[in-house]
Amino acid sequence: MSVRIIVNIANFPKVENNHQEHVTDPKLNERLNALRREVYTRSAHQIVDRVCGNQDMIDTIQIPITTQFNRYLLEDSVQKRLGALFGLKSAYARLQIQNPGQVATMHIDALDRSYVRPLDDSLIGKAHEKEDVDTFQKDNYYAVRFLIMPEDCMPGQAFIFEKDAITDWKSGDVLCWDIPNDMHMTVNGSYWPRKLIRLDGFCTEKTYEILNQPFTQLDYLQ
Repeated sequence: MSVRIIVNIANFPKVENNHQEHVTDPKLNERLNALRREVYTRSAHQIVDRVCGNQDMIDTIQIPITTQFNRYLLEDSVQKRLGALFGLKSAYARLQIQNPGQVATMHIDALDRSYVRPLDDSLIGKAHEKEDVDTFQKDNYYAVRFLIMPEDCMPGQAFIFEKDAITDWKSGDVLCWDIPNDMHMTVNGSYWPRKLIRLDGFCTEKTYEILNQPFTQLDYLQ
C-alpha cells in the first residue's frame, strides 16, 4: 500500500471552523482556481501516460469545475504546534472540509505549485528561505505534506491512493504517501462533513525520523 498512517496524535484538540476562508481576495482566488485547473490537467495527462498511454484520451479529458472541498484558516498557535510536532521548517496548515456529496477528483499533488513558491508569487503568503527552495528544487522529497484527521471516519467517507482505499481512520491519525508520484482522491458519501488538516513543510532530521518509522505515537499536549 502506497499510503500509510504513520502517526497518531493523542489529545488532538477539537477543531472548530471559524468560517474564515484561507483566501478572500478575489484576484488571488482567481489565481488559485487557475492553479487547480492546471494541477488537474497535468494530473490527467500523467494518468493517461501511466495507465494506458493512449494519447487520444487527452482530447476527452474533462476538468471538474465543481467545489471539491472548502478551505479555512487555522489559528497560528495550532499551525505552530503541528509544525513543532513533526519538526517542520516553514510549516503551513489549513482546515479542509468536504461536505456530503463532494468529491476531489483523482490527482497528483504539486508542492512546487501550491507550497514552494517565492513570496512575490505565493498563493499562501508564506515566505521561504532561498536555501530551502533551492534544496527542494534538487530534491522534491525535501518538502512534505501530511493529512491529519481530527475526527473518526464515518461510513461513506474515503481516501483512495492509487488502488488502495482508506475508510477506517481514527481521530489524530496522520496520512502520508509518495507525494510526487501517487494519484489520490477523496470522496464524502456520508451524511456528515469530513474534516482534515493539511500540513506542509520542509523536512528536518526529526521529520525524516518520523517518516522512516513504521508508526509513531505523538501527543499534542507534550
